[in-house]
Amino acid sequence: LNGVVFPMLSCDENQMLVRPFQLDEIEKAILESDGSKSPGPDGFNFAFVKAFWNLLKCEVRILFDQFHGTATLPKSFSSYFVTLIPKIVSPFSLGDFRPISLLGRLYKIIAKVLTERLSRVMDSLVETTQSAFIKGRNLVDGVVVVNEVVDMARRTSVSCLILKYVSTSQRESDGRDQYPTRPQARGPFSPFLILVGGGRVSSIPFKYLGLPVGATPVRSPLGNLFSTPFGSGWVCGIPVQVWKKIRRLQREFLWGGRRGNIRIPWVKWEVVCLPKKKGGLGVRDIRVVNISLLAKWRWRLLTNDNAVWKDLVRRKYGDRAVGKVVLDAGCQPWFASLWWKDICSIGCNLNDNWFVTNVAKKLGNGEHTSFWEDTWVGNTLLKDRFPRLYSASIQKEATVGELHTDDAAVHWNLAWRRRFFVWEENQLPHLLDLINPITLTDVADCWVWVPEKNGHFSVKSTFSLVSEVAAVQDAVSPWHGSLFSFIWRCPAPAKVTAFAWQLLHDWIPTRSNLHRRHIIHAVDDCLCVLCGESPESAAHLFLYCKVALKVWKLVFQWLNLYFALPHSLYSILAYLIHTGEKDLRKGMGMIWKAVVWSLWRHRNSVCFEGENSNPEKVFEGVIVSTWKWWLNYSKAASSLLYEWRMQPQLCIWGANGPGYSCYLLFV
Repeated sequence: LNGVVFPMLSCDENQMLVRPFQLDEIEKAILESDGSKSPGPDGFNFAFVKAFWNLLKCEVRILFDQFHGTATLPKSFSSYFVTLIPKIVSPFSLGDFRPISLLGRLYKIIAKVLTERLSRVMDSLVETTQSAFIKGRNLVDGVVVVNEVVDMARRTSVSCLILKYVSTSQRESDGRDQYPTRPQARGPFSPFLILVGGGRVSSIPFKYLGLPVGATPVRSPLGNLFSTPFGSGWVCGIPVQVWKKIRRLQREFLWGGRRGNIRIPWVKWEVVCLPKKKGGLGVRDIRVVNISLLAKWRWRLLTNDNAVWKDLVRRKYGDRAVGKVVLDAGCQPWFASLWWKDICSIGCNLNDNWFVTNVAKKLGNGEHTSFWEDTWVGNTLLKDRFPRLYSASIQKEATVGELHTDDAAVHWNLAWRRRFFVWEENQLPHLLDLINPITLTDVADCWVWVPEKNGHFSVKSTFSLVSEVAAVQDAVSPWHGSLFSFIWRCPAPAKVTAFAWQLLHDWIPTRSNLHRRHIIHAVDDCLCVLCGESPESAAHLFLYCKVALKVWKLVFQWLNLYFALPHSLYSILAYLIHTGEKDLRKGMGMIWKAVVWSLWRHRNSVCFEGENSNPEKVFEGVIVSTWKWWLNYSKAASSLLYEWRMQPQLCIWGANGPGYSCYLLFV
């Protein structure tokens, strides 16, 4: 270690660490504490401390002064509750439990204050090669660095020595990763203790955060779904065969199937992944999630932080790999790792420009903004907007600051390698008209993520963006989409709402749909179960069947509404919820769902249990079901069943409501 310069704290930093405790830093630690946490042995938690802080602050200040003077804590601080969490289904001995300690609030206050002080110097105390537990550093940066180094050594057949230093946490004892036999006190100070001491020798390959480091290229184990490292979507692209397996498992789970026992998938998976306002279920597509997570690496390549992994990328793939929104083929040499190839080609099968078009430069002094290859004026790159001028320019690598001049007559110092052709001459005035109004400031340039109002990158906005790019055509029109979005807000059991969603799409197992899927072959077997007069389609079963018409008539009489033959189920739902206060609209939507659900259950009872058709029984089920659902939804309001039977609108409005009585005519 001769010649190695270790990080050292400055005199000011040392003084900051050992100075007497101030009341404001103690108050800050208490305000940031969660008041709902479990109490300590004395029975009080942080909610009590916050409520009576004016009475307690003097005593707490004395405690901190004593701790600062003696550097010792009272023995009572070592007293805490211990809870045992079973590690197996049927625990028999103490070793089958995981002990967790519940510390007292005074210990936590001191730990939080010390943590806040130490966090101010950790960035200068710990080398940049350590990427864990330091604010502003990312845990997976270390995984990327090690994988890039190992991958480079293997591809170039260069011998190298890799020293693995693993922080020894309190879970590890005697070289084995196991739970401790004694409960260990943990707090916000523990991660910093891990960084400044403790370690053991290990071997390669190993796992870090569940990700293989130094192992065989990650593609091969990912071929098997159950060997896929958890969280690998943060670092590398998930292979097609893996996300297809995950999608199949999701689809089987959605439709109630098991592995090897596939149920009918009534809805295309692309539609299921659409947002609810577009007729889908809002299920996240694992492929889109993976692309959104990888896009964060692309964004971090643009920022100005001096991370170790970014310096490694610059040295390995060149300067154009960092700080450039466009990563061309020149950034992917033959020794490029799988991780780098995934970063360069995120979403390449969707739209090559989806990332580029949503990243822009907020112009300041123009020193770090490429004139041709950055989006700094308008919504597109200037080289794409004026390709002929770009090909004629000899300043393709120049920045905006280099080309801008202070001359009032000539704002831009543009140079060309040849004279313009006739068809190119009119492009230069258009370019100058676009860029002449631009003025520079003394502020540094910065990148802006267009989908976010604050300009900061987020995986959430990226997921929405990629979902729009990768989505199929919307399953429903915007008007129908508003109805789909509304049914999820109406009170009802989840299975009823899911059935209503499926019904509006006409994706329920009626006999007509089963015949269309060749499950029922004979046409005569497709007749309605309730009336036996027409083919059993969704429109017939829930609207035009004489049993359904009778039920709807009874429901509209109950609601004091005029009833005429509706055009579709959409029409009934739209007219029921088209007017009134929010709760009333939700109540009407709930009644609509109860009617279709009761009709479907009655149809199944007639089909499979041999019951007789009884519209009055269906109507009675609607009344009872909606009464129970509304009581469960509206905790504050209560009504008796006979009140609900007489005036459901008044029960929805409440005792102080104006009531509801109107007549609707369906066309």
